[in-house]
Order: sequence, then structure tokens, then C-alpha cells
Amino acid sequence: MTLQAILAIIVFLTAVILLIWKPIHPILIGAGIPITLALLGILDAKTAFADFANTTVIFFMSLLVVGAAIFKTGLADLIGEKLIGILGKSEKGIMMGSGIVAAGLSAFLNDTGTTGCLIPIVSSMAKKAKVPLSKVLMALAFFASLGGTITLIGTTPHIVANGLLVDAGYQGFGFFEFAKIGIPVTIAGLIYMYFFGIKLMPVKDISEDNLPQLAEKNPKKMIIVAVVFIFIIYCMASGLLPMHLAAALGALLVVLTNCITVEEAIDSFSVTTLFLVAGIFPLSTALIETGAADYIVNGLSVHLTKLSPIFLYAAITGITIILTQF
Repeated sequence: MTLQAILAIIVFLTAVILLIWKPIHPILIGAGIPITLALLGILDAKTAFADFANTTVIFFMSLLVVGAAIFKTGLADLIGEKLIGILGKSEKGIMMGSGIVAAGLSAFLNDTGTTGCLIPIVSSMAKKAKVPLSKVLMALAFFASLGGTITLIGTTPHIVANGLLVDAGYQGFGFFEFAKIGIPVTIAGLIYMYFFGIKLMPVKDISEDNLPQLAEKNPKKMIIVAVVFIFIIYCMASGLLPMHLAAALGALLVVLTNCITVEEAIDSFSVTTLFLVAGIFPLSTALIETGAADYIVNGLSVHLTKLSPIFLYAAITGITIILTQF
């Protein structure tokens, strides 16, 4: 193994330890990765920082702007109120209604934003039905996470994995390719929560003073945002436009039509995620180009082939989830 491969592995392990230990802000970790790779000569400076303009980064940040517009105009609130209102007559009804809406919205929108916009809706429904708010909120968080498994844009790991495949010269995932697994997993989660999970939800006293408020609805802007979002989904699902171009165009349109201000669009950016994604991509490149990735795979394959594929998948998924939460 070459010196550069050894250095690449050291940088990788250091980044993992820092992300878990968190002695410094994740933004500094993300920025420090390409700087370190360039200073050590593992990658040239241009390659090390090229991923800050990566199509995956552009795609992800553009979707955050469009998602923010959907939340700001009240469109997400309107959808949530109508659907949850139909089913939310009892404890199980509220849980199932919020679950279906949360999963459906988070399949196409940021799961954090989805949870935030639905909190005041499910809180109001829970109060009317005299259902413990703590049970509903925990279930809501689970459902939003499950919904993210349905589409390519449902969660950050899907977008990052797709970007790595495309950058490596392979065919990326289809927009609804994750749905073959995501939908059954989501349905199984809904069924489990309806019959069993509801009994395990905690009952705690929660103050409603600091709960988020519903967005001010603007019918005209809601229509514009809905049309723009449907257009983006169609472009990505049909291949009419490259995904990052469709998302960037949508972000531009929601700002130009004043559905969201420039300041609100900027505030919707997850700077931490931007730096981490842009920093992890060159690290992946370094591991591959130096041969460190092959060395790790070949070294572990002797031991890993003896383990169950389910165990390996669960372990890799767990590590991925931990690292993408920073």
C-alpha cells in the first residue's frame, strides 16, 4: 500500500472519529477534509474543492429552496390539514392520518421540514381528541423518516449515494427505484405502529407554548409552487431534464415568482450539510484513486464473507445514518 493510500485512510478515520466525537463544528470538519487532502498531496487543490460545485450539491440545495417555498406558502399545511382531518377522529386515527401525510410529504420534501409543518396540525387534532401529544409527535418523527425511503430525493443518503455512482461513471438510481423497497417498509411501519407501536409510545406532559405555528396561506403562491414542484418531479422521473438542472430551475422560479424571498431561500440552505457533502465526495475520490478503498475491501472481504448479508446491510446502514446526522 502506498504512502498516499495510508494518508487517505488516516484522513478518513480521523473524519469519522471527529464526526462522532464532535469536538469541533461539522462545518469545520467538512471544510478541513479537502484542505487536508490538498496539503498532503493526495489530491490536487482543484480536484479537492471541485465538489463544492458538484451537481449533487446543487441538486440538494435547490430542493431545499423549493421545499422551503412549499412550507412557507402554506401548501404543506393545507395538505396536512385536509388529510389528517379526515382520519383524525381518534388516537389511532390521528396517528394513521399523520403517518400517511408525513410519509407522503417526506418522500418528496425534507423530512425535518415535513415534521415541523405537521406539528401544529397534529397537535391541534390531538388536543381535540384528548390524545397525549408526546405519543403523536414521536410517531410523526418515525413516519417522516420512513417516507424518506420511498424516492431518490426523500433523504440525503439517497442523493449522496446516487451522486457517487454517477461521478464514478455508473448509471444512477431511477427516481422511484427506491420505492420498490421504501413503500413496503413504510406500509409495514404504519401497520406496526397502528397495532403495536402505539402501545409503546411515551406519555409525557408537553407545553404547547413553543410549538411551531401554521404558515400563512397564500392561495396564488400555493398554486404556483405546486405547479413548479410537479414540473420538477416530472422532469426527474421522465428524464426530460437532468435532475440538478430541474431542481435549480425550480428554485429559481419559486424565487422569481416571489413565493419565497431571496433571504428565505438562503436561510433554507443547510450549510452544515453542504460542507459535509462537498467534503466527503473528494475523500471518496481519494480513497479510490490511491487504492485505499481496494485495500480495505480486500482486507475485510475474507472476514465479511462469513457474515450474514442482512447483518452487513444493517451495520452499513447504521453507520451511514450516524454519519449523515451531522
